Amino acid sequence: MISAPSETPTIGIAPSSKPIWAELPVINNIQAMRGIASIIVFIGHACLLQPGLGLDRLFNLFGVTASTGVDIFFVISGFIITTVAMKNGPSSVVGHGTTAWNFGIKRFTRIYPVYWIVFALTCLLAPWIQYSPDFVVREPIVQQALLLTHVNSHIMAAWSLCFEIYFYSIVVAALLVSPKYVGHVLAFWVASITAIIAYDFFIGQHGWIGLVPMSPLIFEFIFGMAVAYLINRRITGFAVTTAIIGIVTLMAGMEIMRLRGWSTLNPWWRTFYAGVPCAFIVYSVIALEYRKIWTFSPFWVRLGDASYSIYIWHQFIFYTLLKICVTAGLIGRVPGLVLIAGWMIPAFFMGIASYKYLELPLQRKLNEWLLVRRRQTL
Repeated sequence: MISAPSETPTIGIAPSSKPIWAELPVINNIQAMRGIASIIVFIGHACLLQPGLGLDRLFNLFGVTASTGVDIFFVISGFIITTVAMKNGPSSVVGHGTTAWNFGIKRFTRIYPVYWIVFALTCLLAPWIQYSPDFVVREPIVQQALLLTHVNSHIMAAWSLCFEIYFYSIVVAALLVSPKYVGHVLAFWVASITAIIAYDFFIGQHGWIGLVPMSPLIFEFIFGMAVAYLINRRITGFAVTTAIIGIVTLMAGMEIMRLRGWSTLNPWWRTFYAGVPCAFIVYSVIALEYRKIWTFSPFWVRLGDASYSIYIWHQFIFYTLLKICVTAGLIGRVPGLVLIAGWMIPAFFMGIASYKYLELPLQRKLNEWLLVRRRQTL
């Protein structure tokens, strides 16, 4: 599946005129990183679910560790979405509107169907089960359902999906403007949003940092776009070095944020101490696969396939089982680690089952109905 260049200059740019996606149509290491990111979040949230289970001293560590899984997701999204847009935009044989529509529909069918199923279940059970702490703001139900807010009291992990939807909308708009020059349009957006955020940070101080489009976390998608640019130009000669840099700096960054109280820090801390190292790691795993140096095992790739379903379902399962345990009087009577394992096992397999029986079938059927196909001419 991987076609490596016959010669590789010392700077790591392969002499090939083919687009990168023609030589590397499926990047298994990216799928595996999705799986790892979902497990990081999954384990962190399981350990953070209930105080008093013997892990209270480690809550701060679990929190900052779980958060880095989302940083990995954001960088991966920046890479994949930019690569897909660059692949499909310039080669599109349909109109601007159709190209943008099809791109948007594929993102819609990927995100919303499974999310709406879990969201509906939380709404039905909300009178009996509380799916978020009292301090979480209760935003309007429609905004939460449409992922128009990053504060989600029904599926707290869905805060990140608001950022994803915003980034997808930017790429859809870029395809509407010019599929052929979508890369240039996105570069203009990057320059513009960077200038606006920098202005607010250094000069304006209008508090825009709390808005999704102006959040420093948007730079994590931009980091992924930068990775896409480097990989597309076949700059892959620094795979091992960037892997080491990424892992070491991420561990150091997590420790710094843990010591400073990660949950109260300005988003800039997270962007710098987690986003930048994650970009190095994502670049490295792609380059390692492209150069046939190293790939993840099939287990992690398959796990990556189901990562979205695991991500969406796990808190619903955790809080539902926690309510059952509290009602049954098991908290304090059953060892904490046994309870955590009892929450994690069904949540994990629910995510796997959801991917196979809900996510994939719904995605395929909705794409079949909604995508605009090119008309065949005789």
